[in-house]
Amino acid sequence: MSGDRKCIDEKQFSDVKNKIYHAFQILQETNLLDPQAEELLKQRDRIKKELDAIQRDMSAKDMLLVQEQNAWKEALYAWNRSNTELILDSEQLKDCSRYAQDFKETSDFAEVRKTVTDIWFSYKNPLELQMQEEEKEYEQKRLEKEQNSQNGKTQKIHSRNVPKRLERTGSVWMH
Repeated sequence: MSGDRKCIDEKQFSDVKNKIYHAFQILQETNLLDPQAEELLKQRDRIKKELDAIQRDMSAKDMLLVQEQNAWKEALYAWNRSNTELILDSEQLKDCSRYAQDFKETSDFAEVRKTVTDIWFSYKNPLELQMQEEEKEYEQKRLEKEQNSQNGKTQKIHSRNVPKRLERTGSVWMH
């Protein structure tokens, strides 16, 4: 039994020795990886700080965008109130203000310009036609008045040139 015991003791000793050796190797690898892990942690912290700064910057820019959108909308409504040539109705104003709300990097202000220009032309053409008609009517009335005034002068001139005796005979003869 002492021989068996010796074998078991040697085997246990060998197992413990191997385990200590593996533990020592793991400890050496850990010691080698510690600086890398520390560097990676520092890098992670640096990236996290950069990300936080970027998020704060994005939040500030988002807030600025919202402020600018609101300012643009207010300016649009103020412009519409003070505009005498073209007044947009509420639906048209909403369409234009949606441009500010839906603004993206790919957005083009030409869209709003086109919308307003289309609306302006839709108002302008009938107004121009109405103005032309009114100008023609005015010109026609002016010409009629001018002709009437010319006719009145002609009648006065004719009545001055007709001798009184012809006037009497003419009036008797005509009646």
